[in-house]
Amino acid sequence: MLGYQSGEAGTMVQLDVAGVQDAASVMAAWAGLGPAWSIAGTAAGIGRSLFEQRILDPATEPPDEADAGLRRMWREPWFVWVATIGRNGFRRGFVNAGAAGHYLFGTSPDGRVQLAAQSSSIVWHTLRDAVEDVRYQEGTP
Repeated sequence: MLGYQSGEAGTMVQLDVAGVQDAASVMAAWAGLGPAWSIAGTAAGIGRSLFEQRILDPATEPPDEADAGLRRMWREPWFVWVATIGRNGFRRGFVNAGAAGHYLFGTSPDGRVQLAAQSSSIVWHTLRDAVEDVRYQEGTP
């Protein structure tokens, strides 16, 4: 698992070894998954360079067109993490935005980064289901 804390904290790499039955729980704990007050809304699209700048510098201003949910997320400290599970390449990127919750991120065909608020339960089910799918596909008990 690899994560990046926004600001001057630098890159953090952590290796955890766990049995397959504990993999989703270990990932959720490592990523800081817990209760959060996510604001439901539509996915926000921002320029990739602005997203990368915000990862490096928390003082980066949000885009002018940002709605209340994106502005709230923008004010929180970010921990960016990517889950890659199994040989078939299951891969999801998230931003842990503290009290604003987790946001799924990905790049759209036009090159913009899409950010979509995810409830903690959705993130948990995503991780758990991905691990279970790999167990089934790879025949892991």
